[in-house]
Amino acid sequence: MATARATRSTTSRRSARSTSNPARSGTNTGTSRSPSSAARGVGARHGDEAFFEFASAAYESQGSYSGEAIGAAAEAAGADPCAAMSDARYATYGEASADDRSEGASMGVEGTPTIFVNGSPVEEGYAAESIAAAIDAEL
Repeated sequence: MATARATRSTTSRRSARSTSNPARSGTNTGTSRSPSSAARGVGARHGDEAFFEFASAAYESQGSYSGEAIGAAAEAAGADPCAAMSDARYATYGEASADDRSEGASMGVEGTPTIFVNGSPVEEGYAAESIAAAIDAEL
């Protein structure tokens, strides 16, 4: 029986945007916040479910990643807000996030989420039905 493998782009957890913006690249400039670094920290300490809960909550504050917004997203995920704010402030996972953005860009990822099935991006949208159809097409 043939099986299809659905994979999540390594950038699905992170932004594939340019690293010229210090807040997005994870570079500590003294006032920048790196939500991708905070998300990685939440995931490292609390697992994938907490990571995605954090990411969903942080997405609601997109474009305004204050310490308060990052702390609130961490609390929503059941994580330590102080640890998440520290990860964001000091870009604890900045290098790994930059590597992931580069990998995503090399795969043609222009934003998140990007979902791949057997190495091909799902172009029909992100609804469960679209993803299921892409998997079924590979079976």
